[in-house]
Amino acid sequence: MEESKSSNSSPDKFVEEAEAELENALDPVIVEVVFKQLLSSPDNNKCVDCDKDGTTMTSVNNGAFICMKCAKCHYSFGKIVSDVRPIEALWNTSQLRHMILGGN
Repeated sequence: MEESKSSNSSPDKFVEEAEAELENALDPVIVEVVFKQLLSSPDNNKCVDCDKDGTTMTSVNNGAFICMKCAKCHYSFGKIVSDVRPIEALWNTSQLRHMILGGN
C-alpha cells in the first residue's frame, strides 16, 4: 500500500512544484529589462567557459552566462553544481538576484 501511495504522489509533487514556480515567477517585462542591462556588459555576451559570443543560457547558482554547447556540459554536473536555465525562461527573485550579483 505504501508503495502505490509514493508513486501516486510523484505526479502531484511535480504539479505542485510547477504551480509554485509559476506563482513565484517575476513579470517577464522586468526580467527582460534586467537581462538587457546585464547583457550590455561585453563580458556577459561571451560564454564564461569558452568565450563564444552570443550567450543564451545561464548557470544561475554561479551567476554566469554560458553558450548552448557549454550548457550541455553544465547539465551533466547536476543542478547543485550548475543550475542551467535559458535566459528566456521564467525567473523568480532569487534566481534573478544570483545573475545580478554574478556575471562573467
